[in-house]
Amino acid sequence: MRINTGIAEAYIEEGILFINFTVLEIELEPLKKHQAEVVAAFGHLLPLPSIVQVPTGSKSANKEVRDYTTSQANTNIILSTAVIVSSAFMRTVANFYFKFAKMPTPTKLFGDVPSAIEWSKQFIK
Repeated sequence: MRINTGIAEAYIEEGILFINFTVLEIELEPLKKHQAEVVAAFGHLLPLPSIVQVPTGSKSANKEVRDYTTSQANTNIILSTAVIVSSAFMRTVANFYFKFAKMPTPTKLFGDVPSAIEWSKQFIK
């Protein structure tokens, strides 16, 4: 089953929660709504490792969103996060952010989905 939350498409495959964002800028309230819809659809299967794809041209998240994603709010949903970033600029920004942010679950950047899947498999329970 795939769901569209207005800001992303979400589905589970191979024991991994895939989240493909479709917007270039994520705001806090739509993100919270997205998470509530993911829990409503897949809650009986959660928590799972996740792979998040960010579209090319995405803007850096604002402080509210960054603070929320580094809080414990996600630990009932995800076990780990593999972030797929194709833009060199976004990769630089994300690497800088991850270097200093205290992420509540293991988080790593990838340039392709197959590598992200391989890494994520170690977190499947």
